[in-house]
Amino acid sequence: MHIHPLLLFSLGLTGVIIGRLLFGRWFNHLSLYSLIWGTGLSLFELGWIDYEPLTVEAWLLIGYAWLAFAAGSAIVILARRAIGISSNPPPVVKLNQATYLEKRYLMITVVMLCIIAFLGVVQHWMVLIGRFGSIAGVLLNGGIIYSLRTSGQLTGLVPYVDSLALIAACLAGIYCAKAGGIKLIGLFPLLIIMLDEIGTAARAKLLTAGLLFLSAYFIAKVAPTAHIRTRRASRIRRFLPMFIVLAVLILGAESVRGLREGTFRYYGLTTKFEKYPYVPASLYLYFSAHPGTLNAYLKAEDKNLFPGSYTLAPLYRIFVRFGLADPVPPYPKFYNIPIPVNTGTYLLEIHAEYGIVGVLMIPYLLGLVSTMMWLKIRKQGGIMSIVLLSHIYVVIAVAFALPATGWGFLQLSLFVSLFFAIFIKQRSVAVEVTRQSPLGRQMKLGDASA
Repeated sequence: MHIHPLLLFSLGLTGVIIGRLLFGRWFNHLSLYSLIWGTGLSLFELGWIDYEPLTVEAWLLIGYAWLAFAAGSAIVILARRAIGISSNPPPVVKLNQATYLEKRYLMITVVMLCIIAFLGVVQHWMVLIGRFGSIAGVLLNGGIIYSLRTSGQLTGLVPYVDSLALIAACLAGIYCAKAGGIKLIGLFPLLIIMLDEIGTAARAKLLTAGLLFLSAYFIAKVAPTAHIRTRRASRIRRFLPMFIVLAVLILGAESVRGLREGTFRYYGLTTKFEKYPYVPASLYLYFSAHPGTLNAYLKAEDKNLFPGSYTLAPLYRIFVRFGLADPVPPYPKFYNIPIPVNTGTYLLEIHAEYGIVGVLMIPYLLGLVSTMMWLKIRKQGGIMSIVLLSHIYVVIAVAFALPATGWGFLQLSLFVSLFFAIFIKQRSVAVEVTRQSPLGRQMKLGDASA
């Protein structure tokens, strides 16, 4: 069953506009979901790779999930408007000393995390250089490194230390929003992750870091204190963070692609790539293939997986270690579409683990929770809520490819980011309370008289 690419892209734009009308901002979860799915599905239907047409069942699953996510995203806002709750922007609040302390502690935390993460990246490179002889040897063997990593044979790398840069990226986005614009410190976590991903021939963490930074930056602007500006920023300056982060992401992703491209053979390419040779086949594949994998899974009628085996992989592996669940392969099954691909959107794992009920309920709950968190941030602010919603936005952004909830490094980033957010908030408030106390005022007077 074919659907015209222009119609699919138009549906995506319609979702973007509806999201803008509901939330009053272009950057919101409904617009993000609609833009990515509308664009990805239209690219799939362009047929630059000889994919098999999606079945009616595949289209219905995609449509059900999209509508469920939209319903979950909209229902709270529509209900509030129906009972007369104002949707006007929150009133401007006065910035106090605690707010300035939050910004200062955010900067210190980002610097500290970047230093530790950089040491972890250096350790990775030392192991790789020891194995391949030199930096040039590492770069020239990107395809081999990729194969070793995905097969579990790349040993000796200290895990998760480099993932501290993901936490730094999220907190750096909040810091830049509070500082009023892009700062150089905000790019440090992205550059550290890019350096690590080039060495290990990977891209998932770089994509995650960019999404965390952008999500945290724009979500933090929703908070009441974000409405205070000394002067209105120009349109170019407001979108500068997105341009810079996207440039870093593209540079890093293309560097990794160039290093490991030789390990792949692409089947089913059409003559379109001869007419447009500047479009990499791998780039088109990554942005379009996933509905085809979902389609192949549905046609294969594979047996259902145990709930959580991939959608909650880190937790499931704990159960496996204690003998409470059966082990599953570390990576999902590959399907030839005609190129072997093992990412079939988040709907593949949801359907395999939870059935059609999961396809309806999980997107609905994802949209509902996102809207409730967004409204809370809009009314009260709070870096803990911003951190949580930023990580949810990563899940939404990559849902067209796979369920990011199965990434151990993303879950680590969420929990550690929340820890630092709670610490920064409590520390800032405690210092402010101390300064406002009678003893604190006496100490300030004493300092002034001295």
